[in-house]
Amino acid sequence: DWIDAQSRQFIRDARARAARTGLINDMVSAFDCSDGALSDDVLVANIRLLLLAGHETSASTIAWMVIELAQHPELWDALVEEAQRVGAVPTGHEDLAQCPVAEALFRETLRMHPASSLVPRRAMQELQLGQRRIPSGTHLCIPLLHFSTSPLLHEAPDQFRLGRWLQRTEPIRPVDMLQFGAGPHVCMGYHLVWLELVQFSIALALTMQEAGVRPRLMSGVEKGRRYYPTAHPSMTVRIGFS
Repeated sequence: DWIDAQSRQFIRDARARAARTGLINDMVSAFDCSDGALSDDVLVANIRLLLLAGHETSASTIAWMVIELAQHPELWDALVEEAQRVGAVPTGHEDLAQCPVAEALFRETLRMHPASSLVPRRAMQELQLGQRRIPSGTHLCIPLLHFSTSPLLHEAPDQFRLGRWLQRTEPIRPVDMLQFGAGPHVCMGYHLVWLELVQFSIALALTMQEAGVRPRLMSGVEKGRRYYPTAHPSMTVRIGFS
């Protein structure tokens, strides 16, 4: 398909310009220098995974974070206050405790706008869910949005509230972060994107505050979300900074 064709072109370009640096070049160089005979199909599969799981999901979540900040001026003010208090972008997970507002923004955005709408799993043994028997080997799709907006799990689930995380006293449960899966198949990028999106939030607040501007929703949010290749805002959404 188109993505695989583009990936193969990236690989050819990287080999033709081996002296250049960059993520794709480094990946191609590492594959070409490996002891095992790895085919380009394996390299293409890794690039595709990096693109869809490592880039599209983060980009979609960042877009929703900015939209929510534009719609809730009080949240922007709280984030700016925190960013100015911290004074710099956090560089490691040990710094995240200083950024509770940014972390709450990350978690609440994921709850309301999961980039992946479904988590596929296969039943390893027979299950009984309510009145329904699930035979071993059945393929299941877990609807993440139904869990994250369930009133059984969250008070006022349709409202964007940082307080549900800021005022929390118990540890984060696996069901709270189902967007990353759970158990042995939990997403290996969870801790990376946690840090990455907190860094983005603090950097955005510091940069925009220094410029004397703030995010403002201009149009398009009523168009909702789109679901290919990941769940993301409609391209008609417009955010201005003024």
